[in-house]
Amino acid sequence: NGEEFGWIPQAYLELIPDNAAPTPFEIDFRLCVPRPEDRLAVLDFIEGSSLFCEARAHSNVEVYTDVVDQVLRGGRTITATMATLLELDRNRRNFPDLKSLATSVKQLRDRWDEVAKQCQELVKHGAMMLFDNPRMTLSSYQIMQLMTTTTCGSEIIDRLQEEVARCPRYPGFDDLIAATTARQRALAKTKVAKAEEDCQTVFMTLRRPDLRLFKGFIDL
Repeated sequence: NGEEFGWIPQAYLELIPDNAAPTPFEIDFRLCVPRPEDRLAVLDFIEGSSLFCEARAHSNVEVYTDVVDQVLRGGRTITATMATLLELDRNRRNFPDLKSLATSVKQLRDRWDEVAKQCQELVKHGAMMLFDNPRMTLSSYQIMQLMTTTTCGSEIIDRLQEEVARCPRYPGFDDLIAATTARQRALAKTKVAKAEEDCQTVFMTLRRPDLRLFKGFIDL
């Protein structure tokens, strides 16, 4: 119902068929993932990593490959994925066994899959329709809220710029992008230090019996 999305009128939602597909004016969060070339770059790193060599030496290649695949799927950005793998490599002696690590990484991936599913539902219901819609156009404030509360801020800015390049310009778009870009830059300065701190927390947690790692790791 309309209450689910707050700022979307119920009358608008009723106009959208259940099988509605994303339109060219919608932001599809499924595109906010590492590109194939990013994945290859990570896999190249893995091939030369000492952690992979150690896994191969102990006949754990299959388990380790599964762990890496889940890190790739769960990483919100290529930088976070690389940071994760680098820390895995540096702290490899802290792992009691790779299967325990695989289970913990799977928990991370499952949580990300749930977020992605929610985003796809928003796309399905037209909540991401930002441009040139005669029935409804989001205000600058609403778009700002959408972008600054998501986990893929920089990717969404890129997608918005792509839309504007081929669609009529949304009123106030330049101010919106300028403000959001400034916010992203400010956040980026603190994220490096936070990422290092979170990684350290994750791998200190590895020493505990329950191995509930990745708590607090989602925001990397």
